[in-house]
Amino acid sequence: MKLRSYRLVAVFIFLYSFKVWSAIDVVPKVLELTGDSDRIAIINNGEKTEFINIKLKKITNPGIDYSFEDYIDIKEDDDPKIYYSPFRIALSPKQKKYLTVKRVKEVLFEEVYRIDIMPSLLPVSNGNDSAVIINIGFSSIIRNYPKVIRKEFEFNCGNTQDVAINKGNTHITARYISGDLKGEAINIYPGQKKYFPHKDVVVENQTCRL
Repeated sequence: MKLRSYRLVAVFIFLYSFKVWSAIDVVPKVLELTGDSDRIAIINNGEKTEFINIKLKKITNPGIDYSFEDYIDIKEDDDPKIYYSPFRIALSPKQKKYLTVKRVKEVLFEEVYRIDIMPSLLPVSNGNDSAVIINIGFSSIIRNYPKVIRKEFEFNCGNTQDVAINKGNTHITARYISGDLKGEAINIYPGQKKYFPHKDVVVENQTCRL
């Protein structure tokens, strides 16, 4: 099943009072899977036990704005390349536990996953009939790389637009050096073609070719 996500933050509103949940931290925020397995640390910095649900989704259209990403839940993927465990954990105050990510099949091209770390919370009553909970979760990125990484691309100049074509098996990075987006960067994934205003970007620190 393909899913579309529109928020990193899930907000549950019940009126009058609120609680902000922000005790959980995740390290690293981006996991680069180059071997057979790796780990993500989930840390409870709060003062009470937290119960965490974990979901892994493959991004089917990486390189675009988060709000337009499409996903396949890894549990519904007919040919999964990675596996993770556990699916749920309980964390005591100040406790740290690890999520293990394992590669089950080699990939020919880089694949990108989003792993959602979400608390299980109920509304907290303060004597009123209703309450507000703002439920803040984390979404980390996992990059599953091919065994042999090959970066190959074309970056050609145009009169008003330059075009970058990724012909390799892993992402390349375009960085804005001028224009309204100066200082920002975007990734271009295998097989993708991106257009940019003339001379606004460098790709892998290279300028476009005439």
